[in-house]
Amino acid sequence: DPHRLDHNGDGTVCESLLPAPEEESPAAGSSQESSPSESEGSSGSGEDFQDRNCGDFDTWEEANDFFLSEGGPDDDPHRLDHNGDGTVCESLLPAPEEESPAAGSSQESSPSESESSSGSDEDFQDRNCGDFDTWEEANDFFLSEGGPDDDPHGLDGNNDGVPCESLLPAPEEESPAAGSSQESSPSESESSSGSDEDFQDRNCGDFDTWEEANDFFLSEGGPDDDPHRLDGNNDGIPCESLPGAPG
Repeated sequence: DPHRLDHNGDGTVCESLLPAPEEESPAAGSSQESSPSESEGSSGSGEDFQDRNCGDFDTWEEANDFFLSEGGPDDDPHRLDHNGDGTVCESLLPAPEEESPAAGSSQESSPSESESSSGSDEDFQDRNCGDFDTWEEANDFFLSEGGPDDDPHGLDGNNDGVPCESLLPAPEEESPAAGSSQESSPSESESSSGSDEDFQDRNCGDFDTWEEANDFFLSEGGPDDDPHRLDGNNDGIPCESLPGAPG
């Protein structure tokens, strides 16, 4: 009885409707000796009990309020919860299952989507030292992109942890005596002269065309060696932002 038309389980549906089966054939079933008790039971259930169904309500909220007032979900004399899951009249909209089905899982796929979008070559915008006005600005960006451990933009050409040394003031010039005494200056000057003075960091902004940047890239050992970090994403192609770059 999925529609719960027989609310008291006696095999007779909608006893409140007239004529009821007991009144159509009173002598057909059994003797009339049992009619008093039966009439009492039927009068107590058929006349006083007004069966309600989901079609009597305009909204799910109205049906649910009536369901709870009649003892639901423990007691459901009107059989409004036909599948016994505690939710009445699921055919009415909005039912609780339909109100928030996608609230939990809709945003679960966003992390993987953001990873794929952030990792693509199209979204990667290569920056070089020429894009910054001051060393402080370049250093802040360098650190925000993972420096000095990761340097996708190649701002630290000699891998000393200091980006864009061509911008002034560079850290070495701000505090020359802050590190150690000047007694070690000969050896330090040799190493510094070999790295800072002799090495002139080049970036993509120093070239007008991609062909010019690629020739310099190859002359400096690319793609196996890329001291100027012209190939920010390590795909063997330097300065992809310049005009004339392949792809």
